[in-house]
Amino acid sequence: MKTLCNSLKILGDPPNDDMPINAGLLFFNEAPERFFESARIELTIMPDPAGDGMIEYEFKGPLDIQIDRAIGFIRSNVIACMTLKHDDTPVADRICNYPLRAVEEAVVNAVYHKDYTSPEPTRITVRPDRIVIQNVPGPDRSISDADISGFNMASTRYRNVRIGDLLKYRGLAEKRCTGIPNMVRSMRGNDSPDPILETDAERSFFRVTLMINPVFVRKKGQICIDMQNNSDISLENRILALLQANPSLSMRELLNALGYYRNASNVYAMVRSMVSEGTIEYTIPDKIRSGNQRIRLRNTE
Repeated sequence: MKTLCNSLKILGDPPNDDMPINAGLLFFNEAPERFFESARIELTIMPDPAGDGMIEYEFKGPLDIQIDRAIGFIRSNVIACMTLKHDDTPVADRICNYPLRAVEEAVVNAVYHKDYTSPEPTRITVRPDRIVIQNVPGPDRSISDADISGFNMASTRYRNVRIGDLLKYRGLAEKRCTGIPNMVRSMRGNDSPDPILETDAERSFFRVTLMINPVFVRKKGQICIDMQNNSDISLENRILALLQANPSLSMRELLNALGYYRNASNVYAMVRSMVSEGTIEYTIPDKIRSGNQRIRLRNTE
């Protein structure tokens, strides 16, 4: 095991060569938040500026798993695409409210460059007309404000070098300062507005805002595909989202998270249907009514 850890370069230097470095704890540990309070992604769906109908999710676990689950949630519950046909050509255009590649680059960038000694988690906020991804701190001061506004985020100083290496091994990052350019290229390729990059004079945060494609906005300024809220988002998708954010849940935990306190027969029926379809599974399949019974996403590997 030590030989494997050494090959992954996740152990300290002598005399601490039997102790994992921070990147090792963040990637090869089921609960890195035990060591780093902010090692999580908080995702909030906010259909109303006042917070009415707000739904909050947390994604924990190894950093690469957090990224996979958060992006998977956005892919399943936020991103929508449409096909536009034209009278003068048989070729149709396919566009999305948000290009998935841009979302992936923004989320990976935030997790990669975050300060894990800070108590602030990586935050993703989904509003009716935008997705906002924020991490702390902001860009290194060697990157000027003009560089930021010009999407030129190349730096000679790298934060979290080993985290970047491990993300690269997982195929989630390239470590060539390509994240922001890829994000911009993806937004422009989808005919979406350029991403908005923000920080402050102290470089205490970095915020990326991806605006919705204008085609998805009605003439009256309303969102073409309305933001899903707690009452109209499909029950199946809500259950899947909760299980993406949690390794397993008891029925009581699931009902509480869904906001059901009575008349929950539809939830039980949905869970049975999803088990039958193979989407999810019981942890104790031979004893369905066991007091220790839990449900989880089905392992398809």
